[in-house]
Amino acid sequence: MRKIISLILLILVGIGVYYIWLNFFADDSIKLYFATKDGMGLQVEKRKVKGDKKWEAVRELIAGPTKPGLFPTIPPEVELLNIRVKNGLCVVNFNEKLITNHWGGSTGEILTVYSIVNTLCQFPDVERVQILVEGRKVQTLAGHLNLEESFEANEELVK
Repeated sequence: MRKIISLILLILVGIGVYYIWLNFFADDSIKLYFATKDGMGLQVEKRKVKGDKKWEAVRELIAGPTKPGLFPTIPPEVELLNIRVKNGLCVVNFNEKLITNHWGGSTGEILTVYSIVNTLCQFPDVERVQILVEGRKVQTLAGHLNLEESFEANEELVK
């Protein structure tokens, strides 16, 4: 009986140590990709988040950069509706303001799409990202990129 109690206590202590490590010592920082000052690429800004990291990462993208010299890639009125991952594909769904409030231009559209894609592809379970608007695939945000397909990260845009 003592061996069983000792084993249970050992397991509980192990679970407690693991919980403490996860909450206090694990790296909870994420990379967010924002537009550079010249508007020709993306640059990383790291932030610490709590909760669902994918959800919070996209919400932080919408909130915009805090680092001087970086610029937002998503209009601040945009709302994240949902996000899910299955078999390496992350499907991220926004409200219509992703299109109606987008500032346009080919470079602007590319930076918006790849700021979302690169940010989400940092997570081990995400290989590709599909962007939806109001639950539907859309042809484009601003007339330049075909959003009916999913995207892989593009590190060539990162300065």
